[in-house]
Amino acid sequence: MRLVFRAAIFHFRTHWSNQANFWSGITGMLVNNSLILFGIWAMLFAGKSHLNESRDGFLMMNLILMLAWGCLHVFGGGATTLDTQITQGHLDSAMTTPRAPLLVLSLTSSYLPAWGDMLLGFIGILAFSFRLGPVFFLHALLISIFATLALLAVYLFIGCLAFWFRRTDNAHSVLVNICLAFNTYPVYEGSGAGPRWMIFILPLLLSGAVPAAYLVNPSLKMLALEAGGSVVMFFLARAVFHRGLRRYQSASVPSLQRS
Repeated sequence: MRLVFRAAIFHFRTHWSNQANFWSGITGMLVNNSLILFGIWAMLFAGKSHLNESRDGFLMMNLILMLAWGCLHVFGGGATTLDTQITQGHLDSAMTTPRAPLLVLSLTSSYLPAWGDMLLGFIGILAFSFRLGPVFFLHALLISIFATLALLAVYLFIGCLAFWFRRTDNAHSVLVNICLAFNTYPVYEGSGAGPRWMIFILPLLLSGAVPAAYLVNPSLKMLALEAGGSVVMFFLARAVFHRGLRRYQSASVPSLQRS
């Protein structure tokens, strides 16, 4: 963890050295996300008191997703472009270090505008905490950790496609957008367990929709679902990466290349 934070500080100082880009990037993302979030909120829920639970769930869902997306892109931005790094040969240099290649690749970059997502998500959760109490704040932080882990797993699965397919640019953007779209679907209606069909697309819901369902109706069952699902997803994605890494190393052997 110390290495992760040291890398984030290094990237932050690099961004900070260019003040114009730093403030324009963060401010632009803050304004963009605020307009989207509160614009949709005003259109769907403003003045409709009977939709209070839906309104709160919608805001929580998007705030958690923003916080998870921001944390991942700030502290491990390289993981979100894993496919590009593999195809451009960055994996070769990562394998020459004593550190795990996946960790090295994840720490190679940090996406500046993601600070805006992370700040907006955290501020929104803090605002809810003033109304719902400190217990909600602790629940939100805990579920955000698992949401970030689940989002990381999704990006790893997508990035590992580059081990088997040469061109994954279009697939990358499409799959990421599908994941984000599913995580803005209101599965928090009714009981804390959510709709039964959730189980069929559970991996796509763990970064926003399931955390929101937990925050609206906290339960150990929903927490275990989120925690267990995100951890299993991460280790499966890690296993796929190492399987692809072995394939990559085998293909790099000169004798195999000549054949």
